[in-house]
Amino acid sequence: MRMKKSLCLLLVMLCSVSLFACGSSSDASTQTEDAEGTSEAEEEEETSSDSESTKAQEDWSDSEIASYMPRPDSEHVEVDRDEDDYFSFTVSEATQSDFEDYIGSCEYMGFTKDVEEDGNHYAASLDGGDYEIDITYTASTESYEGYIVPKK
Repeated sequence: MRMKKSLCLLLVMLCSVSLFACGSSSDASTQTEDAEGTSEAEEEEETSSDSESTKAQEDWSDSEIASYMPRPDSEHVEVDRDEDDYFSFTVSEATQSDFEDYIGSCEYMGFTKDVEEDGNHYAASLDGGDYEIDITYTASTESYEGYIVPKK
């Protein structure tokens, strides 16, 4: 009798251990972290944002005139016109903050001469260059559009 109880207890313990081991494995895959401390969920998010940035870069022109403007950091970029002497684009689903960030990128690239700006518009010439830009944010459509042309 004592042998039966011991055998039953051993089987119950083995079953319990196997259930605990199997039960946590599905959640563990989403919670595991690599050696750098980044979880798989965070890696998937980074991959998603990288692909959005790549898409924006794919939609951007390789023309010389377009190379003077920063690429908008958005997946909602559409090139409207791409010619040797005129390049324009529209970014949809954009906030005022997105517009302001883009203006900062333009300033960083050297568009700081002959500046005309208000809250929703920015125009400037490339300092030491031959190009000028004009960018406008429209709150009602949540978009901004811009163009670059040779300086006259």
